[in-house]
Amino acid sequence: MFRFCSNGVFIGEFKFYLIDGKWAVIHSGVRPAYVWQGIARRLVICVIEAARSNQVKILPIYTYAIKLMEGKDEFKDVL
Repeated sequence: MFRFCSNGVFIGEFKFYLIDGKWAVIHSGVRPAYVWQGIARRLVICVIEAARSNQVKILPIYTYAIKLMEGKDEFKDVL
């Protein structure tokens, strides 16, 4: 799980499971006060950067991750 905090305040989280050596991205959650501020996108980008650092592929299951990642050249290396 990735957690996103700002100034010590919990803002959102991103959940994933390890399936066949890939990070299966299943859910993101953002506290209501921070909705529509691009937090979910930042969480997905953090997961992508961590996957690159760890040389792990991502299996996007979560609808938003699919929408953000699939068909985009900049994310082909982690899919």
